[in-house]
Amino acid sequence: MSTLTLKMKEEQKNDLHLLNECAVARYHKRENEGAINILLPELDVFVSSADARGGDVSSEIFLKRRDNSASNILVSEMMILAGEIAGTFGVENSLALPFRGQGEPRLLDEETWDTIPDGVCAEMAMRSCMTASSQGITPRPHHSLGLSAYVQFTSPIRRYADLLAHYQIKSYLRSGRHSSEISNEELELVLSEAGANASVGIKTQREISKYWVTEYFSRQMGSADNIYEATVVKSMRSDAFALALLEDTGFETPFKLLRENDFKLGTTVKIKVDSANPIEQQLFFSQVYEGTDDDDNDEQNDSQ
Repeated sequence: MSTLTLKMKEEQKNDLHLLNECAVARYHKRENEGAINILLPELDVFVSSADARGGDVSSEIFLKRRDNSASNILVSEMMILAGEIAGTFGVENSLALPFRGQGEPRLLDEETWDTIPDGVCAEMAMRSCMTASSQGITPRPHHSLGLSAYVQFTSPIRRYADLLAHYQIKSYLRSGRHSSEISNEELELVLSEAGANASVGIKTQREISKYWVTEYFSRQMGSADNIYEATVVKSMRSDAFALALLEDTGFETPFKLLRENDFKLGTTVKIKVDSANPIEQQLFFSQVYEGTDDDDNDEQNDSQ
């Protein structure tokens, strides 16, 4: 139980439990209506005592695994509910809004699915089947959320498209008609520009995270800590590599196999960092040999 929950009054706790029950009910309702909830851990990166030029010996870097906890489900379901309400309002009133959608996933054939273990491997495979999302002023189905209309609405300070949605709905509620200040053509153009700027921001955030992750692993090189247990979760185009998930942090990385195409999905392997360059954002892992001297002798005898 969190410190916040302990400090709550009984009435507040009851309200929170009710909200949680509603969130779980919504979660399962969307699943029943075709939503695809991918349950994979995510990586959070925390840095302290850093400056604009990057890290030095005084900075500390922490990698933390984030799972789909009850609190995450509660917050995300309430946000999705707000987006569904905004989208439904737009549809019912023929209002141009920044609708978001996502096409149906491109599922693998049954024979391929049968070769993939349940758990993180299956979740990883499903994620790779998902199609790109789209945004426009007309309603469109969002298959991964299981909704026929959806508008991102809860972050008008952080996302400009959300601010536009607020503007459009408030204008309609105040006047009882569509806003004449922004034409549909202008709204499409603004959404396109906002989407491009948002993509730049997302790319920048990923590069920042990649820098600090690479810096973290570079500090482990040459020490006994430079050995990591990981689960093999996916094959890659090159037979020399596979994708691994470090279960303790949720970090995903390709790694070089000891022998080409010699791996089994869902198995645990040990990998190590071969090189790490934070500035170039280059991070390379390889599989660690875990055999014994007897294994070496057997291989030598087999080759003779």
